[in-house]
Amino acid sequence: MIGKVRRNLELKKKDKFFLKELKSQIELISKTQSILTLFPENTEHSWLGVKRAGISLFPESWIELPHYYSECLLSKESLSELGAFIAELGFNQLILNGYTPYYGIISDAIKKVNPKLKVKAIYHGFLAELAGNDFQQKVFQLMIEDHISGKLDSIGFVKKGMALTVNRLYGFNSKEIILKNPENRNGTPIDDRLHLGAFVNNSFRKNLHNMAAGALLCDDSILHVSNDKELGYLNQNQRIEAHGFLEHNQFIELLGKMTINLHITLAESAVGQVCSESISQGVPCISAYTSAFFDYDQELRERLIVDGFEDSWHIYQKIQEVLNDRDYLSKRCLEYSAYLNTLATERMEAFLAV
Repeated sequence: MIGKVRRNLELKKKDKFFLKELKSQIELISKTQSILTLFPENTEHSWLGVKRAGISLFPESWIELPHYYSECLLSKESLSELGAFIAELGFNQLILNGYTPYYGIISDAIKKVNPKLKVKAIYHGFLAELAGNDFQQKVFQLMIEDHISGKLDSIGFVKKGMALTVNRLYGFNSKEIILKNPENRNGTPIDDRLHLGAFVNNSFRKNLHNMAAGALLCDDSILHVSNDKELGYLNQNQRIEAHGFLEHNQFIELLGKMTINLHITLAESAVGQVCSESISQGVPCISAYTSAFFDYDQELRERLIVDGFEDSWHIYQKIQEVLNDRDYLSKRCLEYSAYLNTLATERMEAFLAV
């Protein structure tokens, strides 16, 4: 009992500290920006993709909310106070990245103080991940209900086709969002050997084992991964380098040092940020047609998408094809990255105009 009381007191102290820091950071942003974007703080890979996407879309006006996996570290009272505070600062729009149940508390407080401030959400998920996931189903339903009730003024979807689907089902006017690619760092290769990157987690849908096997079929290749703990059975430990969890800038630099990157997943939320960050560095990234990433360039779609994405031999053959024309494809990737950034700007302008 005493331990529980102490823990509650510690959380209250942290809650007040978090709220004070957030207010200070948000007030500073309000002096130069008309749009504020929020997203939960990542815990290792949890929320990491949403965070990186949010920063890429709003590099000058983002705030991380104290968060641990799926738990917000702010009390309901502090969330409500934060919303009221945001409402008084003169922002035109608040963009919520991802969606969590407590976003509604912030939005509700904003609308009570300043109904003219538009509150919008950008949903980074996809329908396939809702299977067997009661929590995510409830979150998606809550987001829809919050839009219907007026807590949300609009919703943007990163997964291609989601906006069209939701608009047809619910009568909304949602918009499609395209994420921006980072600038080219002009990195140099590690050395003259064949370096293949497969930077995904170990979940089933990320298809790491097929990518690893396909990469190791290539003569004298070095496979680079985030975590190699499940790959010992391939008996190629001397050719596998595990890099662990890297800061974002370090990760982009590593992608730029590869000969080819692989992101051949069985299901994808939007584009697969490894794809977008790889081509931005001029490194071809072989993908699967589980996202629409290469839909805006027919040539790259044909040359960088592997049909047999669950077949390591197909992956090996596609790697060989790309290697045969790697320099040309590198140039095309840089051109495509620039085009996608132009398209991303246009889509974001349409979303903000709603």
